[in-house]
Amino acid sequence: MWGEHYWYDTTDVWLHPRLSQYVPSEVLEPRAMRRPKAPHHHYNHINVATVAKEMQDLGLKVNSGGHGQREGLAMHWEMWMMAQGGMTPLEALRTATMSPAETLGLAKQIGSIKTGKLADLVVVDGDMSQDIRISDRVIYTMINGRLYDAETMNEVGNYDNKRNKFYFEQ
Repeated sequence: MWGEHYWYDTTDVWLHPRLSQYVPSEVLEPRAMRRPKAPHHHYNHINVATVAKEMQDLGLKVNSGGHGQREGLAMHWEMWMMAQGGMTPLEALRTATMSPAETLGLAKQIGSIKTGKLADLVVVDGDMSQDIRISDRVIYTMINGRLYDAETMNEVGNYDNKRNKFYFEQ
């Protein structure tokens, strides 16, 4: 991920409410607390994101890719960086939804909300079209049409199917 160090430098990753709840502290804290520091002009990701915006304006598809770093937070960072390069929140969101689906030839199945598509989505607390930085405020996750409460990770409406505790919650 091209700007990962920036987010470790400028945010308190180990205090993220969802990560600190579901990632064991011995996994989260060493990388998040022992963070690099650099002057902001040393982070090149904003230049890269600016070029990505220029490419998108020319009609090229720009895709975000978090590569699995930091238990899902990396994909949010990717969208936030796109906005740092000049994309609107909706343009940045498109780099993580519709554009990748189109690039992979899966736009008929995923990438947007439409009858007949796979029901995999997240519900965010707030209006991402106004502020992309709230993308990590996920309150519900839907996978294959089944809705889960992001706070508890229990399926909504299926009270007999509570998740088991993780090893670090025992």
